Amino acid sequence: MSRSTLSLLTILLVAVLTGRNSAQASLFSAVPKCLKCPDDPSLPIGCLKNIIPPWPICLFHDVDYFRRVALDGATRCCDGEDAAADMSECRCPKKDTAKFVDSIGDWCKGVASCPTDAKGGSEADATIASE
Repeated sequence: MSRSTLSLLTILLVAVLTGRNSAQASLFSAVPKCLKCPDDPSLPIGCLKNIIPPWPICLFHDVDYFRRVALDGATRCCDGEDAAADMSECRCPKKDTAKFVDSIGDWCKGVASCPTDAKGGSEADATIASE
């Protein structure tokens, strides 16, 4: 490495170490809103945690859409002990995996904490199909 490259790296390292907190804060606040997952502070955290898919899938719709889809899916996958014994109605492609079986109970509890609205069942399916 040349002397100028080492000097540049040293200066950069010192700048990062001395201004770490302010640089970190400005780095994350500079992320454009269009690249952040949707959020709704009026919903319980357990609800949000279970209805919002991971990034970047979360960028495609708003919180209300994900809430409606999760509530609609919960009617097929979380309907008491019968659903746990018979997952044939559940449309999740991973419903037969151990990870799904281990986490579906927590997901159902989280979705159950979400407020419901008038849209449900076939109306929610029509909304999903149209988008």
